[in-house]
This record gives sequence, C-alpha cells and structure tokens, in this order.
Amino acid sequence: MHYGCLNLQGFKTLQKTIRTGSNINLTDREAKTSQEGWKQTYKGVAKFQRQIIKEANNTLPRVLGISEICQRTKFGLGYVRSLTGRGVFLPKYPQLVGESKLLGVKGPDATAAYWTMAEADIIKMALGNIISVFDQHPDWQAHIGNMAHDEVDAIANSDYALDVAAAIQSSMHCAMRQFIRSIPVDEGESKSSLICHSWADK
Repeated sequence: MHYGCLNLQGFKTLQKTIRTGSNINLTDREAKTSQEGWKQTYKGVAKFQRQIIKEANNTLPRVLGISEICQRTKFGLGYVRSLTGRGVFLPKYPQLVGESKLLGVKGPDATAAYWTMAEADIIKMALGNIISVFDQHPDWQAHIGNMAHDEVDAIANSDYALDVAAAIQSSMHCAMRQFIRSIPVDEGESKSSLICHSWADK
C-alpha cells in the first residue's frame, strides 16, 4: 500500500496488489478511500509529490539540442531532477486535471523517477564504500551477494557477521546523509537485527 501510494499507483493497481498479496478484494470505493487515507496520513509526502510533478512540468534545462528534441516530441518534455542531482527527461501527455485537459508528465513517472534516481545514487555510493571496507578485511571473507534499490545483502564468515553488518549499516548511513538530513525510520536499528542465516530469513 505505502510503496504504491508513494509512486501514485491507480486504485485499480492497488486492488490488484492487495488481492495478490493478501487475497482481499477491495471495492473501487474502498481502494480510493485507502489512497485518500494515505494522503491524509502522509500529507507532507503527498504535497511533495505534487511539487515534484509541478516542477517536472515547468522545468526544462538548457542543454545542447533540447529545442530540436522538443520539436520531435508529440506533446513536449518535462524534466525531473532528484535530490542527488541526477535528472531525466520525461514525455508530456494530454491529461485530465479536474475539469481541464492539460499537457503534463505522468505523475507516477515523475515521482518514481525522483525516488529511484536518488536510491540508485545512494546505493552506489554505499556499495563503493562497502567494497572498500571488505577489501581491507580479507579475514571477513565478505562479498556482496545481492543488492536492490534500498538494501545490500552480504555473505561473510559468521565469526565476523557483526563487523560486516556494522560496515554495511555505517556505509548506508553515510551515503544517505550526503543528501538526507534526517533518517528517522532507522534510528536505533541494532546491527545484530541485520544478520540472518539465509536470504529467505531476512
């Protein structure tokens, strides 16, 4: 629910997600009410989503050849720049906004681009540091087993599991703090809580 709302999924997609994940069938009204409830609970995030879309629709950086590129598009371009500075051009489409039909980037595209570009930069920074730390401690026998947009899974000698967990946690914190002032959801997370015996246990 949270991830879908964060990326502005439609109520039909929410219904499918809930049905697949928990075998609960939401009516259209229930799905829409759930999404409205999320917007009320996370007013600041919902406002920020609107800001991302507005800026994407009104921003087009001056880069070489942009006017020629815009002329080749059907409805024009918008631009999203994430908090890490990475940016992406997005196509505009006719969309119904209230009673009016306007040209704009798709909200889910703009918000997803904002989050995923930041996640990609942060995880790459963290991975660079993690690998460097692992190289400095060959006795840990640690290596990256997997990574995703918001997590790093490492495999290591179990005698050094706490050291490896500390290195990963510290590297993730450092990378996030390059761009994010406060990381409240991670306060007090113990290193030992990051350790499990297999990927299936995490």
